[in-house]
Amino acid sequence: MERRFYVLRVVSLLFKVFAFLLLIVGLASLVFALVRIVGGGGNGDFGHWAQIGGAVLLFGWAFGEFMVLYAIGESLNVLMAIEENTRASSLRLSHLAALITRAENIAEE
Repeated sequence: MERRFYVLRVVSLLFKVFAFLLLIVGLASLVFALVRIVGGGGNGDFGHWAQIGGAVLLFGWAFGEFMVLYAIGESLNVLMAIEENTRASSLRLSHLAALITRAENIAEE
């Protein structure tokens, strides 16, 4: 059976790739902030906590965006799979209906 919706498959893949890129950016920002804190960076009394809080917030945002974008990509795949399965079922049912009709015609003779 032919595979349809090539562009939609590419869009789904792009959503997933972009989701992983955002997750990598979030992890990199968290690691960068922690390395900077361990290295002695920071501004004033709350500098370390501000950096940790900012890094955790950025990672949380990146993780949330990862989940949303990856879910969108997977949802597109699910919709395409539903369409393929529906088309295959319809084709099988039409063949079955033809066989039943042929069997009824033979039985009538």
